[in-house]
Amino acid sequence: MGIDANTVPLRRRLERLARDLGAKPRSVAETERVIYHAAAVFASNYLVALAGVAVEMLESIGWSEGDAIAGLVPLMEGALVEVARRGPVGALTGPIRRGDVETVARHLEALAGRRRMADLYRMLGAIALEIATKAGLEPVAAGRVKRALTRNVAATRRRRQG
Repeated sequence: MGIDANTVPLRRRLERLARDLGAKPRSVAETERVIYHAAAVFASNYLVALAGVAVEMLESIGWSEGDAIAGLVPLMEGALVEVARRGPVGALTGPIRRGDVETVARHLEALAGRRRMADLYRMLGAIALEIATKAGLEPVAAGRVKRALTRNVAATRRRRQG
């Protein structure tokens, strides 16, 4: 839990309160507070946003919202448990981690009519690729995945400009 205080007694009191709540207090300077808060938004609000997109995808193929949530939440919980246990580099699984270009290409093909989802897939895929590279994905496989994630992006941009 991030804390910031301008006096030692207040800092100690906040640290004690954090520990009483079962948290580990961590000093966050005023200049760091915005990054601290943005990180919290990524870890909570954007996780919910991603769940919303995943639910929307399953609804688009006929699942009910309840069934989609019931199917996705255990997957998300398992991923979070692995992040807590092994960190992001150790927890990453899936086609990008494996360098499975064919699956990535099929996903993007299926999302071609859903531009917002395809763009999000590409953006998050690029971040997952950075993590996969840290996890040991071979450079040749990483290059193939990167090309799959960016294929047709330049052509689409040229068509829009033309």
